[in-house]
Amino acid sequence: MSKIKTKVVETFGADKKVYSLSIDADDHLSLDWGSCTIDYLESGKDFSQRFSTTPSEKLAEPKADAIQNELMQKNKQGSVAIKDLKFDLINAKFNEAMKLVPAEYESLYLHSFTFNVDNDNKVTAYFTIEGKKKGESAEIQGKRISINYYEFKFKMDENEKISIKD
Repeated sequence: MSKIKTKVVETFGADKKVYSLSIDADDHLSLDWGSCTIDYLESGKDFSQRFSTTPSEKLAEPKADAIQNELMQKNKQGSVAIKDLKFDLINAKFNEAMKLVPAEYESLYLHSFTFNVDNDNKVTAYFTIEGKKKGESAEIQGKRISINYYEFKFKMDENEKISIKD
């Protein structure tokens, strides 16, 4: 995670204020980092920007949200500098959440992790873990290989406590 944080800070800037930052795996059941997306307000407008790592590193141009109005932005008024987000929580909360996944699942991977900042600048998160059911194997369907995977969704409150997301 420290390498990912370093790259994210280098890419977007340490002091960039965001109300959301998402880190996503390259694919399902993958350990490879695929992208990071930030959401932020600038000059009263809502923007998002994505950095992709595959097939090669690429920073997309900032993209303004299609709908720009006060109603849509009313819950996006808080922000935190990227350097102040606790990236070390990602591994810690993943390890904590793995204990909550039923024992019949294995090969657990973190698929996505999103930090959100509320209007009071409190940081929460939600994340998804993917895994396979023990005993299930890949199936060959013509030229395709099919693998079942299962998603487990979690949320972290502002006190860094996690729970299974409904």
